[in-house]
Amino acid sequence: MSSILSGLLAVIIALTGMCGGMGSAGVEKAVIVDAAAYVDGDLSPLLQGIAGGDEESLSEIVSTVKGISDLLKALSLRFSADQSAAQFAVLVNGDPAASASVKANEAGDGWNVISTLFPSTVLTVSQETLDQTMKSLMDAAAGSMPFDLEELKQLDMQAIMENAMTVISETINSFQASVGEPETGSYEINGVEYTVKVPYNMSMKEAGILLVTAAKKILSEESLSAFLAKNIPGFSLDKLDETLESMQNADEADMAPLEAAMYTNEAGNVCLQVAAGPEDEALKLVFAMTGNVISITLNGMGLDAVCTADNDAGKYDLKASFSAGDTSVSMTGTVTVVSENEVNVAASVSASSFLAALNLTVTGSENRMDLNGSLSVNMIPIMVKGYVAVAEDRNEMEFSLSVPISQDAPPTLTVKGSMAYGDAPAFDAEGLNAVSFESLSQDQAAAEALSGEIAQSIGNLLESLKTQFPIIEALTQGTDQPSVQVDVVPAE
Repeated sequence: MSSILSGLLAVIIALTGMCGGMGSAGVEKAVIVDAAAYVDGDLSPLLQGIAGGDEESLSEIVSTVKGISDLLKALSLRFSADQSAAQFAVLVNGDPAASASVKANEAGDGWNVISTLFPSTVLTVSQETLDQTMKSLMDAAAGSMPFDLEELKQLDMQAIMENAMTVISETINSFQASVGEPETGSYEINGVEYTVKVPYNMSMKEAGILLVTAAKKILSEESLSAFLAKNIPGFSLDKLDETLESMQNADEADMAPLEAAMYTNEAGNVCLQVAAGPEDEALKLVFAMTGNVISITLNGMGLDAVCTADNDAGKYDLKASFSAGDTSVSMTGTVTVVSENEVNVAASVSASSFLAALNLTVTGSENRMDLNGSLSVNMIPIMVKGYVAVAEDRNEMEFSLSVPISQDAPPTLTVKGSMAYGDAPAFDAEGLNAVSFESLSQDQAAAEALSGEIAQSIGNLLESLKTQFPIIEALTQGTDQPSVQVDVVPAE
């Protein structure tokens, strides 16, 4: 397993270095990311059903799909960036076909944009416009949230954590003060026999008061209580005071009994059991450490939940199940260390009419990790194969992931790419006509000129590609010249 960990560490180091270098003024080289997605293999067997047995239709469909597939296989995307500029490009057979570059202006209060789609123009965008655009996007993303992101920033996380840790420590000490004298005997819990019992002498009333008091102290932190009061309807610390007063005035005899104890045996096994309610109807929580197995069970009042983790000789098992009435969910997971260079991961989830299973084998060396496995959903398997490889100097990384389109046919959908250091993206705006993005909403002539330039560039690009990819001619036959409309909404 050490080789796999070495491979994983190499990937992390390479990613951290390159992503960090993307915005670091001390890094002279740019980070270049290449990516492509395409279908590899013969699609004819999959298309026969679409043609309905018509050979002529099948031939046309296969020809069209193959043309599109060849085009996709030739296309790739490239993103490159250094500390001051970035470029996005579409490549055809490795050569740039279209690109757009952005670079901070000399004053540092805006950005300049150039592109092969408007080759005679440099578009200037103010930082204020970008900030407003980003704010609009953030506001749109936050619209589905139950609270304002700005309010979340007002939380004093350090004060909240310090207060919470103090309260938790006080609560634990209070529970420890209720520990009784050890009792010897024979106690069987979940099939394991224990010989020593250490009871916690605390009633349901005392435990309830202690926990509610702790909750109130944690929620009373100034920034947290203000946030909750504003975003949770009906939240009030006064209601916790009312709850405390009600519990303090409650009759002990009217409350469910509580029994908690720690159990041990000579083998070193440890078990904590908490039972709340009458003996025959009690809700029981059991946490046990038995040899290499850790288990948590919760049952009673119609609930039955079990979670176990087993570590035994290079094999790690995790099992969990839950049932309540007609609803049941079970999960299993196993990580097996086959050798220094190979690890197998198996997992499954089942719930009524749903069943999902994963089986993944990870093999690795010092600078490479290979993945090979399958994901099955309701008995429909999806095969997955891929790898991540890192150069010895950690300055280059490549990756690939392939998924078969059909269970029986060889065609696969493949995504592959690389990440490496390289030359900074070229940015030459000398002699270009500067147009302010903000002015386009007022200058109709400039907007129309820019739209026309983009449409002309797209048309020229399509014409140049038609000789290499006849499918473009077939797909655009009978269509008009591309038209682009530039609409700019003034910032408020």
